[in-house]
Amino acid sequence: MNLLEEHYIVEVVLEKPFKADWTKQHKDKFVEVEMIVNVHGGLSSAHKIFTVDKWKEVKEKGFYIA
Repeated sequence: MNLLEEHYIVEVVLEKPFKADWTKQHKDKFVEVEMIVNVHGGLSSAHKIFTVDKWKEVKEKGFYIA
């Protein structure tokens, strides 16, 4: 049984800058993303917070591991 799986992005529903009190402690900027993902053929919605750099990487690859 795999605990980490590839989540393939089917559709990005919302992408916007994210700010919260805890983000002030970090030099990185964050983005909030709502998307439809495919995991083993099953579609589901996902709400994630990524650093801007990590989100660029995820968008280029088309998936993330979670």
